[in-house]
Amino acid sequence: MMESSTNMPQPTPDHGALSDAERFLVELARDLHRFGTPAHRLEEQVSRCGARLGVPTTMFSLPTFLALAFGPLDRQRVVNVRVDPGSTDLGRLHAMEGIQRRVLTGEISPSVGAASLRELGASPPAFNQWFTWAAYGLSAMAATRFFGGDVRDAVAGAIVGLLVGGLSLALNAHSDRAALAEFLAGIVATLGAWALAHLMPPITMGAVMLAGVVVLLPGFNMTRSLVELATRNLAAASWVR
Repeated sequence: MMESSTNMPQPTPDHGALSDAERFLVELARDLHRFGTPAHRLEEQVSRCGARLGVPTTMFSLPTFLALAFGPLDRQRVVNVRVDPGSTDLGRLHAMEGIQRRVLTGEISPSVGAASLRELGASPPAFNQWFTWAAYGLSAMAATRFFGGDVRDAVAGAIVGLLVGGLSLALNAHSDRAALAEFLAGIVATLGAWALAHLMPPITMGAVMLAGVVVLLPGFNMTRSLVELATRNLAAASWVR
């Protein structure tokens, strides 16, 4: 008679808490992903950092998912992290490199490094909303000249850029509305350029309309996706926003 499967020995899972070094690596991977690091560089950097800390680390990165495996192949512990794609933030990436360097040189412990990464991720943007709103208008004004517009077009482009910027900032302040920002911004730019063409003619409507939304084009994300295609990270390269 075949022995009941209930009598067969069952493997005992390891439910131990993550070590300080492993927690640091999880925070590092999450923030590198959030602030725009390409998939191949993210995986390489976390694996190399784990080796320096004495924790063999293998990881896999997707636009909304991170999997990190710690330890030797026959005794790995896997941590799965659900993430939301962020936007490229070069300033915070530079600050993260400084924290990582201090951990690897022993200047601070991995636990302090993990806390520093969490503090960095929760910190407010370097520029407040008024500066950001003004930058939308200035960017649109410069882009209008790039698209062949004259001074009148540049003024109209700045107005449309401010309208688009105000809408984008208002929508991005709420996570459930942020996905509508680009769609509604296109409508606002079109209607704004049309209205200005009647209020202050003559203007080059096409140049003004394009200049108003040029700041929303995902230039960094498109560049990162091309890099990921070149390094054959096809799933990661499929996300462009």
